[in-house]
Amino acid sequence: MTIKSCTYAEAILLAQSRILKENPNSFLLGINVTSPSAIFGTTIGLLQEFGAHRVIESPASENAITGIALGLATSGSTSILVHQRLDFAILSLDMIINQLAKWNYMYGDLLTSSVIIRLIIGRGWGQGPQHSQALPSLFMHVPGLEVYAPSTPQEVFSTLINASRKNSPTIILEHRWLFDIQGNVAVDEDLPLPKSSIVVSSDPAASVTLVTISFSTLEVTRARDLLSDQNIKIDIIEVSRLDKLDLESIIKSTLKTKKLILVDIGHSFAGASSAILSELYCAGMTLDSPPIILGLPRYPTPTAPSLARDYYPRCIDILNSITSLIGSSVKFIDPDYGKQLDVPGDRFIGYY
Repeated sequence: MTIKSCTYAEAILLAQSRILKENPNSFLLGINVTSPSAIFGTTIGLLQEFGAHRVIESPASENAITGIALGLATSGSTSILVHQRLDFAILSLDMIINQLAKWNYMYGDLLTSSVIIRLIIGRGWGQGPQHSQALPSLFMHVPGLEVYAPSTPQEVFSTLINASRKNSPTIILEHRWLFDIQGNVAVDEDLPLPKSSIVVSSDPAASVTLVTISFSTLEVTRARDLLSDQNIKIDIIEVSRLDKLDLESIIKSTLKTKKLILVDIGHSFAGASSAILSELYCAGMTLDSPPIILGLPRYPTPTAPSLARDYYPRCIDILNSITSLIGSSVKFIDPDYGKQLDVPGDRFIGYY
C-alpha cells in the first residue's frame, strides 16, 4: 500500500488521474476544467496528460453538458462532470433528477448512467446568495442518486474511485474550505466507500453527541479540543453518505449521552439535519433534552462580511450549544474573534 500525504484538492486530482488512466473510456467535463485555476487545482495537468478529447472544456450550458455526460454513460463510458459552483448545476436539475436518477430504474439496468457530478459548495469572499449555497437535502430527496459529502482527502479519494466503478449516478459535494486540508491517502488501494456515518471521535464519558456534515466536522473538532481543557467530552459522528444513513452509530451514542446537536452546512429548515433527525426519531431514538440544529437561517446568504459573520454556525456557537445542553457555566472566548470569517485561508485569494 502506497500512502501519500496530500491536500483534499490533490486527492481529488490523484483520483481523477487514476480513473482516466485505468479506464480509457472515461472523460472529465466541465466549465474551466482546463483553465489556469483548474477548479482550485483539482484538474491541473489533466488536459496535458490525457488530451482535449478526454478532458473537455464545456460551454456555459449546464443542462446540455449533463445530457452529454449521460449520453456518454449510456454508451458504456464513465464521465466526471465538474461544476465549480453547485449554484450553476441548478440549471441542469431536469437532466439530473428526471434523467440521470431514473434511467437505471426505468430501463432495468439495460442502460447505465455512470456519471460522477462534483458540486463545489460553501462560502467565500462575499459571493452571496447565488454562489454560496450547499443544498444537500435537494439531492438526498431524489431516489436513484448516491450523495456524498466527504470531509477528508482519503474519503474524497475513495468516493471518486468507487463511484467510477458503478453504473449509477453519484453526487459529490465538495466544500471549498476543505480543499487545502492535509491528510494521508492510500493512492493505489481500492478502499471501501466511506460509511454513511463515520465516528470521528468517541469517548465513554461523552456527555453530548454531535452529528456533522462536510466542513462542519472541522468546526466541531476545533470545539472538541477547546472543550477538553474543561474536561467536557463529546462524541463526533460525521455523516459522509447522505442518501443512505447509518443510524446505528448515532443511536448508539445518544443512548449514552441522551443529548444531540446536529451541525449542518445547509439550511436548518427542511435540510439534511432535519431529515437525519426525523429518521432518528422514527428509529426510536430518545433524548433527555430537545435536540439542537445549527445550520443556516431561513434567508439567502448575505454578501457583506458583517452580515455573513452571524449567518454561518461557528465554533463559538457549537461551544455555547454544548454547554447549554449540559447545564455548564463555562464561558468561552470566541476563537475567531477579529478574523475575517468569509475567507477559508491565506492560500485562497478569491478567484472563484
